[in-house]
Amino acid sequence: MLENIKMILGIEDDSLDSKIEYYIKGIVQKILTFCNLKELPKELETFVENKVIKIMKVDIGNTLISSVVGVKSIKRGDTDIQLGTIEGKNTDELIELTDEERKELYSFRKLRW
Repeated sequence: MLENIKMILGIEDDSLDSKIEYYIKGIVQKILTFCNLKELPKELETFVENKVIKIMKVDIGNTLISSVVGVKSIKRGDTDIQLGTIEGKNTDELIELTDEERKELYSFRKLRW
């Protein structure tokens, strides 16, 4: 999964490997907990990769904007501009499974007795 994510994001060095692995482990754990599984099915690896890519795009964007601009939010009157976020979300919020993602995972859920 790590190599696929790095390829899609165009990352050639190993500087972000530990961060990517952290996000992979977090997403996998959320999926296993939600689906009541012990191991991640092969079919869900692409799901994890896509979710981590989305998170890394926000993470990399926030890092670049913060280092270049130094400002993430500007408020003038009733107008609020947020830089480096997707729909006002940060990486912590993106790690959580959305309702749409949960619907996608329902076919993998197992019941516990």
